[in-house]
Amino acid sequence: MATQTTLKLSLMIFVSFLYALSPSATANTMDFIRSSCHDALDSSACVNSLAPYAWKVKESPRLLAMMALSISAKRARETQYFLTTVAKYPSGLSPREKAALKDCLEVVGNTVGQLNDSIMELRKLGRATTSAELSWRWSNVMTWVSAALTGESTCNDGFSGEAQNSELKPLIYARVSNMSMATSNALAICHKFSSGNN
Repeated sequence: MATQTTLKLSLMIFVSFLYALSPSATANTMDFIRSSCHDALDSSACVNSLAPYAWKVKESPRLLAMMALSISAKRARETQYFLTTVAKYPSGLSPREKAALKDCLEVVGNTVGQLNDSIMELRKLGRATTSAELSWRWSNVMTWVSAALTGESTCNDGFSGEAQNSELKPLIYARVSNMSMATSNALAICHKFSSGNN
């Protein structure tokens, strides 16, 4: 009985110790995330998307950039799936919309690849041994993410104009815009840290 009481008391002390540590750590990490998202196009969306992963990124620039890119890549894959589904049922689409959809699917496919390449490059960056290698890997990341964002903007351009299907246009626009915002936020974070070669 005494052993059980001691065990319970020890467990309570340990849990209390963890609770005492976590608020400070979380507050520091959230400050880090807010500061990192400061220059993002939509800083609030940037913070809100990364906040659930504060425990994972801690205060590591590389881990934060990887998480931002992972969120962007996930949205790109979801957009790709959505567009692929739309393309399977093209009967209500005009010839121009079909062409725009085909182009957009190609662009989003490239985006998925570029974002995945960027994530892999950041993993390698963690093993970089020289400042030259750090700079080179960050440069690769910036090039790929910038290319992804540029490509994404062309998707919505293809669906502009009054002649486009009124039901399809807002759906595609919302999906692509959501994906582009995540990529823009990731690019802002990568840009912030690439200059310091963290």
